[in-house]
Amino acid sequence: MRVNLNNKSIEYLANIIAGEEGLSPYRSGPKLIAFFRDFGERDLYGNDFGSRVPYVIGKIQKLNGTDHIKGIIESAFDYFDNHDLDPKPQAEKFNGLLVRYGVRLVVEHHSGFMQGRDYIKGPPYFELVSIKEPSIQPIALVRLNHQYINEQLKKGNRRLQENDASGAITIAYTLVEDVIKKLLTELDCDFNLHEGDIRKLYGRIRKELKLDPKAEELDDRLKSILDGLSKIIGGLYDVSNKAGDRHARRYNPKYRHAKLALNTSVTISEFLVETDQSRQT
Repeated sequence: MRVNLNNKSIEYLANIIAGEEGLSPYRSGPKLIAFFRDFGERDLYGNDFGSRVPYVIGKIQKLNGTDHIKGIIESAFDYFDNHDLDPKPQAEKFNGLLVRYGVRLVVEHHSGFMQGRDYIKGPPYFELVSIKEPSIQPIALVRLNHQYINEQLKKGNRRLQENDASGAITIAYTLVEDVIKKLLTELDCDFNLHEGDIRKLYGRIRKELKLDPKAEELDDRLKSILDGLSKIIGGLYDVSNKAGDRHARRYNPKYRHAKLALNTSVTISEFLVETDQSRQT
């Protein structure tokens, strides 16, 4: 993602990076040089360094509009570990400047873990994303009220917007995996929490929700759909292994393939959630 900042945006960003106004951590000259090393710069600190903010402005101007600018913006506000300073208000102010470029900073979380029935989120970070309408509009999943699943949906939409087909496919797979695991947990079912094969997980939830296509009490037409659903689960497993970024990629998926995988994962997840809800009424 390339963004070409104007002078006002560059100045604001430079002050955040330098920590000039006490709104962000102070960076000395050597720390500023180290900051830009992550983006290909190889300066050495010396008597000719000059003033801190003009140095940062010069670096941003040099890298403005390149592939590095996204990382520079995200790293500038990456001080969540500083307990005395909150980056969110400053990022929100900067979003007011970014809106003209069709992008904004949003808070994401690194991978977390399950602790019993609760999902513990990983450390937060800022991600620069496009401002577009979501490609997927979930219905039942909004009612599920499971924060991690909603996060996965947002990430999937962003991967589609950024043409990251492999990443979107992986998120589609993870969405189905986590929906099934959450439902199994709520149903007090014994299952391997670390199981990553959605075919096995689906087989388990299918039994609990009485979705076996061989069940005699089911309408024959519904049996065909449920049999097809099992095959779709297998297809999602295969495409994730071959085209997602969970493993070494065997082929590069197209945008439409990734969108199909994500749409499919939402449809499956909604159906499972609504089936579970119907049992409770």
